[in-house]
Amino acid sequence: MGNEILFLAISILGAAFIIFSLRLGKEALFIALVTNLILVSAVGSELISLLGVVTNAGNAFYGLAIFSLAILVEFYNKKTALRAVWVGCIGVVSFIAMTQFSIQFVHSPFSQVPLESIDFVFRKMPRIAVASLLAYLVSAHCFIWLYDVFRQKLRGFRWAGVRYLGSAVMAQLIDSVLFFFVAFWGLVPDALLLEVMSVGFVSKIVVAIISVPFFYWAWRFSAGGVTPHALLLGKH
Repeated sequence: MGNEILFLAISILGAAFIIFSLRLGKEALFIALVTNLILVSAVGSELISLLGVVTNAGNAFYGLAIFSLAILVEFYNKKTALRAVWVGCIGVVSFIAMTQFSIQFVHSPFSQVPLESIDFVFRKMPRIAVASLLAYLVSAHCFIWLYDVFRQKLRGFRWAGVRYLGSAVMAQLIDSVLFFFVAFWGLVPDALLLEVMSVGFVSKIVVAIISVPFFYWAWRFSAGGVTPHALLLGKH
């Protein structure tokens, strides 16, 4: 299966899981957010090829993390989304700390997983995690602030996609510059870094575009359940 198909599959399935999480409540959305952020840290050091250009394997998961925040702001409120940002941060820090302790265990000769494989994956994680957390905290706060502004100016169902995409583009631009600069500066040539950064930004926007139909679906799917917070600000 090609990388492009895998990327699309992750984006579509991930967005669908987030919408189903909405039905279960904000706690399930918190879990969806933390899961995607941990996946960013776990696979963030892997560079892959999409349509012949190089990018980072964690882009789809970060795009889905932002989608989770959009659902939280839309169906709950700004305060809940900001709380989720810090819950996600705590989750990633805990995951990184525990994995760094875990790889210090003395390896058993009966283990079927080579020690080198575990080290290769997790010893590279701290730098990626620091980069992703820094970029996440800055871009997530910017996204929530922008989305809340757009939500008050562009109310109702028909503007939902515009609110989401407008906020996501700015947030993903900030995230891409911060994350790729901190994570890969000095590790890859400057030309490759610029390519990875640019393609990373575009791929996250692709995830946002793919998520738009699911965003509208959330309004219908939640009927009888959670009421969009935008309805409290005015009729659509």
